[in-house]
Amino acid sequence: IAAQDVRNKWYVFDGPVDAVWIENMNTVLDDNKKLCLMSGEIISMSDSMNLVFEPMDLEVASPATVSRCGMVYMEPHMLGWEPLFESWMTKLPTMFSGPQKDAIRHRFRRYVPPLLDLVNSKEYQHLSFAGNINLVNSCMDMYLALMDEFRDEKKSSEYTQQQIAQWLEGTFLFSLVWSLGGTSNTPSRAKFDHVLRLLVENKLDEETMAKYTILAKPIPPESPCQVPFP
Repeated sequence: IAAQDVRNKWYVFDGPVDAVWIENMNTVLDDNKKLCLMSGEIISMSDSMNLVFEPMDLEVASPATVSRCGMVYMEPHMLGWEPLFESWMTKLPTMFSGPQKDAIRHRFRRYVPPLLDLVNSKEYQHLSFAGNINLVNSCMDMYLALMDEFRDEKKSSEYTQQQIAQWLEGTFLFSLVWSLGGTSNTPSRAKFDHVLRLLVENKLDEETMAKYTILAKPIPPESPCQVPFP
């Protein structure tokens, strides 16, 4: 706050809105940009300081607070899973090079869109549907957990590039099955299995896509699947 430089500074509040502290922010959000503390101290914001609020809802925020902020509401389905995926890519083990990251990105873009169409179709039923973003997030979390083997650079250096590629492909398919397909009931598991196998073999035909309302046409594979798929 005391910095005198003219570079723009952004302060992000991404927690839930609390009825007490959000009201104390009203003076900051006014044109005079002054924070009045309970002790009587007043802290002025500089012209280069900006506040961004990213709450889940505004249930306890008063109209006075809401009117002071410019609001941008994004429905989760409009945001999609891609921004979350790009953020997740930065968490990968540092030993992964460009080609390995490109292969991971290609697999997600090839498999996830058509399978999300499948699990959202009327022909598909769930025990408990978690939503598209949560399903993809579960896939990424599981996939990342299975990559711990590569965080030890000394141990991972024992693997060849082909072994690493096969490991990444096999663990991706495992994560995909137990995340996007994990909420299915028994009949729908057979449908998920059928469509996934067609994707793995690059044989997903238009008839199957029409049957399950799969609108996202899968991009071609970079290479045939290198791991056994039981």
